[in-house]
Amino acid sequence: MGRPRKRIVSKPKGTPFYYYDWTIQGRRFRGSTEESEDEKLAEEIALEERRRIIGELRAGQEPKRRSITLNEALARAFHEHYQHLSWGKSVASIGRNLIRLLGKDKLLGDITDADLKSYVARRRGERWQHHETKTKGQRLPTAEQRLIRPRTVNHELKVLSKVMSLAREWGREVADVRPGRHAIKEPQSERIYLRQPQALELIDVIIPHAKRPVLFALYTGLRRNNAVQIRWEQLWLDGDRPFAEVLAKGQRRHVVWLPPEAVALLTALEPDPKRRKGAVFRFGNPQVGCDCRSCKDPNWRGRPIQSIRRSFKTAARRIGLPDLRQHDLRHTFASWVLQKGYGLRVLQDLLGHADIGTTRMYTHLEHGFLADAVGDAMAGFGTEFGRNKPKLRIAQKGKRS
Repeated sequence: MGRPRKRIVSKPKGTPFYYYDWTIQGRRFRGSTEESEDEKLAEEIALEERRRIIGELRAGQEPKRRSITLNEALARAFHEHYQHLSWGKSVASIGRNLIRLLGKDKLLGDITDADLKSYVARRRGERWQHHETKTKGQRLPTAEQRLIRPRTVNHELKVLSKVMSLAREWGREVADVRPGRHAIKEPQSERIYLRQPQALELIDVIIPHAKRPVLFALYTGLRRNNAVQIRWEQLWLDGDRPFAEVLAKGQRRHVVWLPPEAVALLTALEPDPKRRKGAVFRFGNPQVGCDCRSCKDPNWRGRPIQSIRRSFKTAARRIGLPDLRQHDLRHTFASWVLQKGYGLRVLQDLLGHADIGTTRMYTHLEHGFLADAVGDAMAGFGTEFGRNKPKLRIAQKGKRS
């Protein structure tokens, strides 16, 4: 019995087309046959491409890459890559902007730095569409606020850069330009540190199913997604020192010690230890008693809560802090730790920072608390300079002092 024939093409999971992947003279050539149904036809296309590459290499020429338009590259990138991401649906609107300003039939090999500069300049001058509906207590954005934010333009450049990178993997001709070099400098958002009365006010006004994730973030200092999307498998509530284990930036393991308040919050959500599986925070939890539309809808009841962004923004506006972000809960946790007298080294371990330099952005808070500590320690000592000042005895010549 002979060996089974080695397949020339394969269809990776999540892609509609057959691909070839070869190494010829130490160089890798990978690309799509753009054939999705007939495997034999895809093999013929792949073998023809292989013969062409080998012929050009033997002739001492650089193998030519086939061109691809921006529209074709965006459609293929969405089907093979972006549709599997949680935010992939937004790529459709980003693609429309790229096609509108760069051109539908623009070849990726013809994109220049001048095209990218023109794209950035035109996008910065545009305004985002706002529905002229005004809810109670909400102001319509001004003309300055309706301008496209630098962050939006930079995100579109990142998508274009990824599409060009994928096109190179497909064996297509791509211009030697870097969209990231044309990114706009983003203004740093102002950090907000809540005092405990403000935090309690926020918790009072926020919708019930979002109240628990906010409290958990304040108790632990976890980042937004780690706090909202925590799972029971990441929690160890038994023992003297309960903790949670999450992935920090860079896929590093980060252990967070849980205070008694956090343990009480979690056990109240699911009193039965045998049922603690999957996502911790869910819509329609009977222990929460939320009457919002999502929690009452049978189709949503029991689903994991992925985001509380809208509820958080509504509650922030109600307490008079419209610029408050969920990440500010992490800053608030850091300020409370420093206020209790713990130093930056302890805070670094609690926040899971790999570098102490990242934790030093809270140095100004530590200095403020240290100044308060000095003031408290010296209170009542020598409040009036010179009061009860001891008299100096000056020794005279020939006399003993």
